[in-house]
Amino acid sequence: MHQDEPLVEARIARLVRDRVDPAVHRRSAPVTIEAWEVPDEPVPFDSAVQQAYTPFTVGSAWGGRPWGTTWFRITGTVPADFGTAPGTTAELLVDLGFTKRHPGFQAEGLAYRPDGSTIKGVEPRNDTVPVEVGAGESFELYVEAGANPDIGGDSFQGATPLGSRSTAGDKPIYRVRALELVERDDTVWELQQDFWVLRGLMAELPTDGTRGADILHALELAADALDPDDVAGTAADARQVLAPVLAVPASAAAHRAIAVGHAHIDSAWLWPVRETIRKCARTFSNVLDLMDRDPDFTFCVLIRAAVRVDPRRLPVDLGPHQAARRRGPVDPGRWHVGGVGHEPARW
Repeated sequence: MHQDEPLVEARIARLVRDRVDPAVHRRSAPVTIEAWEVPDEPVPFDSAVQQAYTPFTVGSAWGGRPWGTTWFRITGTVPADFGTAPGTTAELLVDLGFTKRHPGFQAEGLAYRPDGSTIKGVEPRNDTVPVEVGAGESFELYVEAGANPDIGGDSFQGATPLGSRSTAGDKPIYRVRALELVERDDTVWELQQDFWVLRGLMAELPTDGTRGADILHALELAADALDPDDVAGTAADARQVLAPVLAVPASAAAHRAIAVGHAHIDSAWLWPVRETIRKCARTFSNVLDLMDRDPDFTFCVLIRAAVRVDPRRLPVDLGPHQAARRRGPVDPGRWHVGGVGHEPARW
């Protein structure tokens, strides 16, 4: 029998890359960007907001040097017809110059409201910020961007001069690639997630089973249902094709697993300790955002991330580097601290 699985997988990968991904955002609109480069160590929001900001354009360098910080002030007005059609959402796209490598070892940011409360973190796989105003309304927000270098470029096998400001160099290493309002097509975005989940599951399934073949066949049928020249108009049809295979449970003999949101953050390894505090702030802001969106979401953070910061006491323990995202304590039944993960022998 002719084995065409590699051809089908290549077709799906090409369809997602060339057609689905670009169709997630229907259109974009410009915003006004101003920046202030922090001369030394990071400063809290209350200090940053008082500084003199200068005009900034997309494509320009930021951060000053590895481990540097730039604050961006973004203002604009949401176009009157942005996010008003059913199944669309207006949001801010922030690409600080991200690479396709490991998302935990490169540039990151944290978005703030004008009152100093945080909105969410920004990183390569989570690069949008909600716009909390309606169509035709104006907004203002700040992004604290950290120019963290890629210290894992050699899989952590060689010397790490980038791990310290004193040896990391003094030239900018990032340029802003995108900072603009976008209108997201929610159905296309959901289809993008469907493809991601099923392709990832298929790659992990045993090669001698039928489940992987069923998934590949469903993906092929979804590709047939999707018009590459009208992704927005046919995304719902493709999702309908994939719905049955997404609903198939594991076999009765399979182990039962429970997935819990998790963060593994070393308190100090190949970076300045102060960056651990900022990374906790970004991570925990995203977790709070997820908790607001999903009342069933539960989170566990590895105990090493709590050596300097106890997330159950947010925002108290984050000190001057983090303003409160919201008032009140986190529900202890949904936020667990202290799991040793799979590395107890390392510490």
